[in-house]
Parts: sequence; structure tokens; C-alpha cells
Amino acid sequence: MFIKILKKNKIPLVTIALVLSLSLPGCIETSPSSHSQQEEGGASMENVHTGHDHSEESGHAGEGGLILTEEQKQSINLHLAEASPGTLGKELSFPGEITLNHDSFIRLIPRVSGVVREVIVTMGDRVREGQVLAVLESPVMGEVKATFLDACRERRYNKADLDRFTEIEANTLSLIKFLDSGPVLADMGQETFGDMADYGSRLISSYADYSVAKKAFERKKNLFEKKIASEKDYLEAQGKYEGSRAHYLAQLANTRFSLEQEMLSLSETYQASHFSMKASERQLGILGLSEDEIALLAGSVDLNNDSPGDEYSGYALTRVQLRAPRSGTILERSIGLGEKVDADTTVFTLADMDQVWACLQVPSRDLASVKTGQQVIIEAESGEKATGTISVMGPLVSGETRTAELRVVIDNISGKWKPGLFVRGFVELPASELGLVIPVDALQLIEGEETVFVPSGDGFITLPVKTGQNNRYGVEILSGLQPGMQYVAQGAFELKSMLVTSSLDPHAGHGH
Repeated sequence: MFIKILKKNKIPLVTIALVLSLSLPGCIETSPSSHSQQEEGGASMENVHTGHDHSEESGHAGEGGLILTEEQKQSINLHLAEASPGTLGKELSFPGEITLNHDSFIRLIPRVSGVVREVIVTMGDRVREGQVLAVLESPVMGEVKATFLDACRERRYNKADLDRFTEIEANTLSLIKFLDSGPVLADMGQETFGDMADYGSRLISSYADYSVAKKAFERKKNLFEKKIASEKDYLEAQGKYEGSRAHYLAQLANTRFSLEQEMLSLSETYQASHFSMKASERQLGILGLSEDEIALLAGSVDLNNDSPGDEYSGYALTRVQLRAPRSGTILERSIGLGEKVDADTTVFTLADMDQVWACLQVPSRDLASVKTGQQVIIEAESGEKATGTISVMGPLVSGETRTAELRVVIDNISGKWKPGLFVRGFVELPASELGLVIPVDALQLIEGEETVFVPSGDGFITLPVKTGQNNRYGVEILSGLQPGMQYVAQGAFELKSMLVTSSLDPHAGHGH
């Protein structure tokens, strides 16, 4: 295989016979004049290549410059393109760093002092909301739980009393309504009114006396009017009747008043115990117990037993379960078994790592060009890329760096974006139409000169160009390459490597 290099308008063909290597065999064919010049220098190429059979070469360079076989072109994935106009957006680039999503960052404290009895998770573990992370034993918690249980028990006693009296009141009022209809004593035995405590017996006794006296008075009155009974008997019966009636009416009034007073007293007692229980419940919530845990504790109260159930006796009362307030990753664990911790000790730190922030530093001169909602490409030093949008623009410009902070939220389900990574953010501004644009990879710097490779005859030659605007993807060509000309759009770097290799080793490719 022959490879010959020719720089257009730079060096005559006869002076550039070099050997190239790209993991493929090859050698140089030079013109006679080139051999003559080397012989004049005291050494001929034939002397250098003694024993090399040129008849086995795969081709000749001729005047085509850098010549490649089809196999070589495929190995470097070489592609040509036609120079044409294009659009090129200006791109701003800002340095930055990946940080935690501080909206999800939590420092977990126990809220109550105690001794560590169990640690369930460690640094790096992913936890779900409500998951138990550690267990403490705390006498303070035991006291608060005991107070709560007492308040629950008292409230239940008072509620039971109130409920029973509510039934008594309803039954007693039903009896009063029935008595107001003036029933005969024989009919009363057929009615049932349920529990009325002492109110029912007193009312029925008073009504019975009143009913009997009334009946006796009516009989005496009838006999007196018929001149059968004496006036004395009549007046005596009348006195008993009016006395029993007055007593019955007074009993009715006293019963209604007593019902109201006792209902008021029992309601107030119940309300007081209810407020006391709620105060203890709030205290438990402040100390970190969940609503479910508090409900379970309240449900353990047995009205027939002065102590809580087995589940909440002894150690259970002093046990404190530290739970994850939200799902996330444990970033730091600060406790160990048997260690005493205070109420304000940070025992775990955790954060949701499914989203992280890229915090970029924007120079004050570029602040007018960026705004919230713009798309940003974040690129790590490793080449990893992600896309996000500007969520927050810092309100202040640093007096030292003259930059403001720009925040981009990045999805991090994969976990690749770790806090602390240095990154660079790219913001593309609106594109403009330009006369000639090529891919940035097609432009190569050779001997300090911006150059593109163009086909010439059977090979490729370098063509110096002058550039204008550029970004990470494309570059504007101002002169050198003309519209419609073909150039190497992909594979230019590999061609440059061949060029550099050939200039370093005149024997490259011969496998000596």
C-alpha cells in the first residue's frame, strides 16, 4: 500500500514521500527526482529499504496526496460532505458542580434523648418513607406515653359515663312524655322505657301517688255532690289530691333540672379528659410518633385493667422508633449501638438522589442571555451528558467572582450524577444563518494552522481555512473552502494522525 502526502500550495510533491502507519502495512513510493535528492544526501531510499519488494505494494500515490485503500477508509469511518450554508447558534458555557437537591435534604434528629438499642440502616442504603431506621430506649418517651395512656383511660371512662347518661336522659324524657298523657296505672305496666336510673322510679312513685289521690278525690267529690259523703271527707280527699299533684309536678321539674345538670357536668368532665388526651397526643407527635403509632397505643387501653396491654408494657413504653420522613438515600450515619444521644443530635442525613442540582456559575456579562426555563446541556469531565432546564437564577452576584448561580435540575435515577462532580453547562442561544458551516470535527489544527482535508485526485490533501463563529458542533468557514467543494466531514482526525505519524518515522508502515 502506498501513501503519499501533499499539502496544497505548500510543499512540492517530490519532497513529501513518507511512510504512514494506521495498524495497516504500507510504504512510500517516491519520484525519481526524490531518490536523486536523497542520493545526493548520501543515502538512497533503496538503501534504507533494503530487501523491500515494491512489487508487493497495494498502490501508488501518484499526484493524489494522502491515499487510502477502501479498507482503510472503512476502518476510520471516513465520510465526505459538500460544503454548504448552515445555521450556527452561539453557545454559552459555564462551569459548575453537581450538588444535592437541598429541597429533599434532611437531617434526622430523635427529638428525645435515649440510648441506641438497634441500628437498621447504614450509609448508602436507599430507604422508603416511614421505614424504621433505628430504635432508641428513652425514659422520657416512657413518661409521655404513660401520661397519654392515663389520659386515654380517663377519657374512655368519662365517655362511657356520658354515653350511659345520654341513654338515661332519653329514656326518662320518654317516660315524662308518656306520663303527660295521663295514663292509668294499669297501662304503665305494659310500657318499657329502659335504663332510667333513679329518675324513673321517683317519677313513677310520685305519679302513682298523684293518680291514686286524684281518683279518690274524684270519687269523694261525686259522693259529696250526691250528699252521700260528708264535706270533711270531701275536703280531706281534695287536700291529698292537691298535695300529691303538687309533689308530682315538683318531681317533674326536679327531674328535668337534674337531667340537664348532670348531662352538663358529665359533658364537661368528658371534654376536659378529651383535651388532656389530645395534649398528650400532640406531645407524642412532637417527639416523633406517627399517627398510626399513636392510634395503636391508644387502642391498647383496657378499661378493665389499670395497666396497658402486654404490647405496651416495660421496654415497649420507652421504645422510640426513628423513621424515614421521606424516601431517599442515607448519606451519613452518626450513631452506634449502646450510644447515648441527645434530643438535638443528628443521627442520620438523607436526601432524594433521584434528582440532583447542577449549580453553574454565570458571569455577570452573560446574565441577560439566560433565563429560567431555558434548556441546558450538562456535561461531566467523563463525557457523560444530561439535559435539564434552568429552574432558579440566583438573585445575587458575588462581589469576589462577579458571577451569579444558575440551578439546573437533573434526573438521576441511574445514580451517575454524584454530588461533587465538576461539570460544564452549555446554553445554546438562537441560531443565525451563515454562508458556510462545517462540523467542528472536520476542522483540524496542523502545524498551528486551521485546516480541512479535501479530496484531490486519488487521495486527500490539506486545505488551510479561515474560521468565524463556532460552537461545540459546528464552525463557520470564512475563506479557503468554497461552497460546493467536497471535504472530509468524518475521519479528519484519523487523517491528521496519519500525517503526524508519517512525519515522525520515515519507516512507518514497513514493519522492520
